[in-house]
Parts: sequence; structure tokens; C-alpha cells
Amino acid sequence: MNLSAGIFRDSGLPERLLGKLAAAGVPTRCFGIEVTESVLLARSAGEAERTLRALRAAGLHVSLDDFGTGYASLTHLKRFPVDTIKLDRSFVGQVEEEGDDAAIVRAMIALATDLGLGIVAEGVETAGQEAFLRRHGCAQAQGYRYARPVAAARVPALLKQSTLLPKLAAMRDDSAAA
Repeated sequence: MNLSAGIFRDSGLPERLLGKLAAAGVPTRCFGIEVTESVLLARSAGEAERTLRALRAAGLHVSLDDFGTGYASLTHLKRFPVDTIKLDRSFVGQVEEEGDDAAIVRAMIALATDLGLGIVAEGVETAGQEAFLRRHGCAQAQGYRYARPVAAARVPALLKQSTLLPKLAAMRDDSAAA
């Protein structure tokens, strides 16, 4: 779930979100939130940090979306509780050409690895991009290579067709037993 900078002005966000997940029977470890670098730079950055820490402590996964495209400092990776950085598609599109974008992507993958963070490449469209990313240690990607966006109403049917639904049910059962 993407959270915008403005929502962090709401001090009750962690309790309400965690309450909704509990009411729906969704284990927190199966849910993630994404924030952009702009959240880290907003006037409400202190509140964002408190909220992200509370949600992460409850088991939610925190991703920093569009990494490398804003004005955030690398110190924000130390200050804010982030589990994963998401490489912006603007870097991924030209990785096969082995130019500046390829160097930047390799450096970001190395940075994430060294900091113990996960990394997801956004905007993967070709087998060559996927191969480059795998070769350099990025095991997670999203983009048209894998699926096109779909309306929310179609998600249940897609889940029924995939192998994901039994895995989610097993996680839910494991969480209830714990």
C-alpha cells in the first residue's frame, strides 16, 4: 500500500491500519507499505518516522519507492526504518546498454546488499533487463514483463488462478496458530 506524505499528519494511522488488518485476518508480515523519498523530506518527517517505526515493529514491511529520483539523502536510509528500496524504472530502462544507468543500478544493488536491505527493480519490460538484474544480484522485479496493471475488481480472480492464494491462506493459518 502506498502512503503519501500527507497521511503521516494523522497520528492514529498505525493503530487504525493495524486494527483493519487484524479485523480482516491479514497477518502483518503479509502486508507492506511503500513511501516515496518525498515522505522523508516533508515537514511531517518526524511523524512519518514514528509511524513507520510503529508499523515496522508490528511486522509490516516498509519499502522506499522510486529510490534515487528525489532529493533524499543517503542518511535517510539510516534514519528511517526501511526494509527494501525500489529502483525507479528510469534507471532500469537502459541497463542493457551498459552505460551510466547500468553503473547506477549496479551501485544501488550493492548498496542495498551491503546495508542488508531488499531491492526491487521497477519497470522491467524485457528479458535482457531481467537477466542484467539477476546477474547483478537483484532477485525481485516488477513491470510489464510479468503483468499489466489490472482493476482492483479483477484481483480476486487472478489470485484464484495463481499459486499465491494457497500460500496466503497457509500464512494466515500459521499466524493464527502462533
